[in-house]
Amino acid sequence: GSLPGSQAFRATNLIYIPISIMYCSGPVLMLYVWDSLVGVIFVLALCRLWMAVAYIRYVRKLVPELRSARLRPSLLKPLLQYGGWLTVSNIIYPLLGYMDRFIISSVVPVATLSYYTTSYDAVARLNMMTQAVNASSFSAFSSSYATDSDRTCELYKTSVVAVSSLLFPACLIGSLLSYQLLAIWIDPQFSAHSSTILK
Repeated sequence: GSLPGSQAFRATNLIYIPISIMYCSGPVLMLYVWDSLVGVIFVLALCRLWMAVAYIRYVRKLVPELRSARLRPSLLKPLLQYGGWLTVSNIIYPLLGYMDRFIISSVVPVATLSYYTTSYDAVARLNMMTQAVNASSFSAFSSSYATDSDRTCELYKTSVVAVSSLLFPACLIGSLLSYQLLAIWIDPQFSAHSSTILK
C-alpha cells in the first residue's frame, strides 16, 4: 500500500508487470528445462521472492525513515487486530472463488470441469485491468476527499469510464469470437464445448 499511497505508480508497474509476465510464462519455460512439478513450484516461489525484494528495496528508498524504524509494542494489538481480519479474508476469498468448481464437479464428470475452468480463468484475468485502475484511483480518492469532494466525484466518474473503456472491447471480442479464440489457443474440439461458457 505504500507505493500506491504515495502515487508511485510507475515504480509499481515496473515491478508488477514483468513479474506478472514471468509468473505466467516462467512455469511453461521451466518445463522445457525440467519436466517436474517441483521446478514449476520453484519458479513461482522465486517470482514471489523477487516481487517481495523489489518492493522492499523501493519502499525503503521512498520512506527512508523505515531504515531506523524500531519495534513499538503498543502498536502490536491494533496491527494484529487488523491483520487478523486480513488473514480471515485471504483464507475465505480463495475458498469462495473455488467453491463453484466443487459444486459443478459434484453434478457433472470431473473430466469436463476443464471446459468451465479454462473459460472462467480467461475471463478472470480481465480483473487485472480493474485492479490497475483501482490502485491509482483509490489513493487519489483518499487524498482528495478531505479537501475537495467535487474532485473526488470527478475522479470516480473518470475511473468508471476508464474501467468501462478497458473492459468493453475485451468483453465484446471475447463474446463474439469465443469459439475462434479458444480454437486457436487450445483446439477446435475443446472450443466446441467451452466457447459458450466464455461468452
